[in-house]
Amino acid sequence: EEPVVSDKKSQAADRIRIPGRGAAPVRISEISIEDQDRTTTGFGELDRVLGSGIVKGSLVLVGGDPVVGLHIPAGGGLSDEAVETSFKKARSFLKTCFPEYSYKAFTCASWLIDPQLVDILGVDSNISKFCSRFTPMCMKSAARGVFTFIFRQADENFEIRDLPENSRLERGLKNHYLNGKAIYEMYGFFL
Repeated sequence: EEPVVSDKKSQAADRIRIPGRGAAPVRISEISIEDQDRTTTGFGELDRVLGSGIVKGSLVLVGGDPVVGLHIPAGGGLSDEAVETSFKKARSFLKTCFPEYSYKAFTCASWLIDPQLVDILGVDSNISKFCSRFTPMCMKSAARGVFTFIFRQADENFEIRDLPENSRLERGLKNHYLNGKAIYEMYGFFL
């Protein structure tokens, strides 16, 4: 199984050019990993967690930072237009109703932001584009979201080979699981 990594250089550059938008989706195998210049913070434990310091242009959230949690409603649509409209409304609502709340990022916890979905669905899918908005972080989970929301399997007693294949998403996910892989519920953020 190919490791999940993020292209921090392109994500940071994209966040500077277009606030609130991640880098374009790319296949994990196409990501180049380069050493990044880091600035130490002077706090040993923080530097260790950050991989030896802060990368210029990257966003670092620290426990307690104010954020806005996102909920992805079933059937809500993930086209670029629908997502942008939703974020625009959220920002307007927050500015109008909570002007004193100075949040640093939007956060989301969902299987929909697992970077493996880009490889399964292709870079052109709305799910891949949505996923690419986020900087993913690991989160412990039961990873039941795919079976609950896509395959409507509330019961844990089913055979993967019996799952339906009515869409590119269902076919791709079923094949992914049949090959011994899994989709994880991720936690991620974006500006």
